[in-house]
Amino acid sequence: MTKKITSTFAFVSLFFVFALISIANGKKPYTFEDAMKFKMIRYASLSADGKWIAYSLIPDRGDGTIYFQSLQDTTKYSFPRGISPRIAKNSLWAAFQEQAKSIDIDNAKSPKDKPKSKLNILNLQTGQSQEKGTATKYEFSNDGVWLAFQDEENKEDPDKKMKEKQIGANLTLKHLPSGTEIQVNAVTEFAFDSLSNYVFYAVSSKSGAEDGIYYRKLKEPFAPEFEIKKQKECYISNLLWSESANALAFTFAELEELGKPKECSIYLWSPSNDKNCEEIIKTSNLPVNNYIPTVNSISWTEDGKRFYFGIKPLSERYSENTEKPQYTDSSYFNLDTIADRADLYLWH
Repeated sequence: MTKKITSTFAFVSLFFVFALISIANGKKPYTFEDAMKFKMIRYASLSADGKWIAYSLIPDRGDGTIYFQSLQDTTKYSFPRGISPRIAKNSLWAAFQEQAKSIDIDNAKSPKDKPKSKLNILNLQTGQSQEKGTATKYEFSNDGVWLAFQDEENKEDPDKKMKEKQIGANLTLKHLPSGTEIQVNAVTEFAFDSLSNYVFYAVSSKSGAEDGIYYRKLKEPFAPEFEIKKQKECYISNLLWSESANALAFTFAELEELGKPKECSIYLWSPSNDKNCEEIIKTSNLPVNNYIPTVNSISWTEDGKRFYFGIKPLSERYSENTEKPQYTDSSYFNLDTIADRADLYLWH
């Protein structure tokens, strides 16, 4: 505490020294308000072909501006309060979030009252943008023809009997050249394949009747939908495509009575044999008293011959102590107490 106060005092002292020097030289002093309005470059993003760069100039306090600038000519677009740009790999389209005014966000009485950001889709050839709801998840296909985005505002609440079930949100698949849109309900996760032939999505609905994983063939007219695995009251996540293996891996779990996922299995599906969705790893394959959790991180090797995934001890899954212990003067530096409150665990 003493160190923090000393550092703050030193900063304030230096600030006023520089201000006095500026006054003595007849220049306008640099104020705290000037410091808060000083803009920094954030959310910088370069297109895959190097033709466009996007970045936001954002002050420490207040509203910023997002810029999309061509690196081939003088074309430049700007939009107030823009953040988190994505540029399609064909450099024809971009997407970004438009935040509400900072003062409106800060004046919100509670987190629920805070105004939501808006998704904007930008045509980089014309500079025209289109607002598309309050989507927070958005991704272009690698060929830049499709944009997938989810709007959490239209998410249903779970059934009272399945109150712990995670319900998906509306997914929109937008065909950018034509402007055509396909709506899919109750999607929890989505992913494109590397060649933009398919889009995969997992469904977790309130009724549970349509729960499962599906895909659409993006190169065919109207992008028809096909079923990979469907089962009432299940939860599918961790969708990961491997170009080398030409296969999709994902985790699958049945649900407990209140809707919480049980331990997972890992499935593999390939378009070369689209009628066969194979369970390749289940709990019985694991070391004793371990399980595959729903919150996981699957990664393929570059050659597509193997992949990695996480497991956890069963004691963590069924632990009754869900609240973190409070520190006391005697336990504040105790390693066991610190470990009990940890948010990250590493397994060898």
